[in-house]
Amino acid sequence: MATSTCVSKGKGATVVKEVVDTINSLGIFANDHKFLCRVAWVESKYGEASGTYRSGYHGGIWQVGLF
Repeated sequence: MATSTCVSKGKGATVVKEVVDTINSLGIFANDHKFLCRVAWVESKYGEASGTYRSGYHGGIWQVGLF
C-alpha cells in the first residue's frame, strides 16, 4: 500500500510530516527547528492553498521551482 507521500498532488499535514520525518531519518540535517514544515505552511498551507498545483508549475507543497 502506498503512503501518502507517494500520491500525486498529495496535501495536508500528514503528507508534510511523513516527508519531513523521512528526510530527518536520513540524518542529512541537524535539528532544523521545523524549518521544512514552516516552509510548507508559508508557501502553500501544506498544499491546501489554491494554486499549489497550478498548470505548468511543478513546485508542489514546498513551491520549489527551477533555479
